[in-house]
Amino acid sequence: MLPKVGHCMCVLFCLAVAAILFVGWRLRMADLIAAEHGLGHVLGIVGASLMALLMIYPARKRIPALRVIGSVKMWFCIHMMLGVLGPVCILFHAGFRLGSVNSSVALFLMLAIAASGILGRYAYCKIHDGLYGRRITLLELSDRLNNEKEEVRKQFAPVPGIKEELLSVAAEALQPCTSLSESIRRLFSVRYRSILAPWRVRRLANAHLKNDAVRRGWTRMMKAAVRRRLKLQAELFLEQTVDFAQFAFFERLFALWQVLHIPSSCILAFVVLVHVLAASLY
Repeated sequence: MLPKVGHCMCVLFCLAVAAILFVGWRLRMADLIAAEHGLGHVLGIVGASLMALLMIYPARKRIPALRVIGSVKMWFCIHMMLGVLGPVCILFHAGFRLGSVNSSVALFLMLAIAASGILGRYAYCKIHDGLYGRRITLLELSDRLNNEKEEVRKQFAPVPGIKEELLSVAAEALQPCTSLSESIRRLFSVRYRSILAPWRVRRLANAHLKNDAVRRGWTRMMKAAVRRRLKLQAELFLEQTVDFAQFAFFERLFALWQVLHIPSSCILAFVVLVHVLAASLY
């Protein structure tokens, strides 16, 4: 029940933000907000402050003494909300338009990091058991897939062609990847082969059942039931194989994202500081 409530709240939050941005974009030419004074100036301060508070989450994760300020799970949720609300305030502060070179650089960098945060959240969910769940490991999935391979050997032993086809796809998925580009290529290759494999499985199953059905005296309905069972087992195994290749890709993507996200945030903080000083002095 609680995960469903959380999902609904997330959807409502996203819809509300989208509506606010749509209204702001439509009214951008009305000059209702000026960045230099009044509400526009306040929104700039609020937006910058919210984005500065984003750094509490990585600090909470790495410094045990900060456990008194709340759980990592709570700050992760706050981090995601502030990562949306901060840029929204800055967009209204900027009037949805470009200004000086410094402010334009800060705006584009902020939007890039906000988009990076959304990508990171998506990749995070792909390698964890839910948004706040335990992180799954590649070794776990590898063990599961290897166990499924043994089942395939047993189930499809009477039809060697099907067994070889399925195990070939799994063998490609299980090969270690050394780069993000290789994991992308592997994912597309495994997915493509998993789409074509059922056609070959169906053809091999029909050829096998044509002879086996006569020998065993099966009716047409019995033959169709065996064909459906073989097809379903093959599709389930291929689905798990694709999941494994997909997980390997997202794990490497998330690792690369972690390397780039925090340094980019530090660069943004420096650019914003320069922008604030420039706006104050000039």
